[in-house]
Amino acid sequence: DQTVDGKLPVTTAINLEDEKNQPALAFFSRYHVEYVKLPEIERSIENIEHSISVCNCTKNPTNMCSVADKGKKKSCDELGEQFTYLRSARDEWRKKLNDER
Repeated sequence: DQTVDGKLPVTTAINLEDEKNQPALAFFSRYHVEYVKLPEIERSIENIEHSISVCNCTKNPTNMCSVADKGKKKSCDELGEQFTYLRSARDEWRKKLNDER
């Protein structure tokens, strides 16, 4: 709907509970996944790899490491879990994109 002055509305409301809606992933276009989300995941993976390296997790897995997230500390185990999760997510997105071409 247009406003009284003929311009498009400033905000749009979406009812996420409407039965006609698809799952949330339908909101991402292939372009958005490939050129926005996957690069974000790649940067996160690289940041975690860097933190693991700087924290010397391979030689001392009990270390607590500073991460870029507002000075919070995470254990090497937590970083390893995040790394594994993000790498799996990246690989699954790539596979899904390639399967549908």
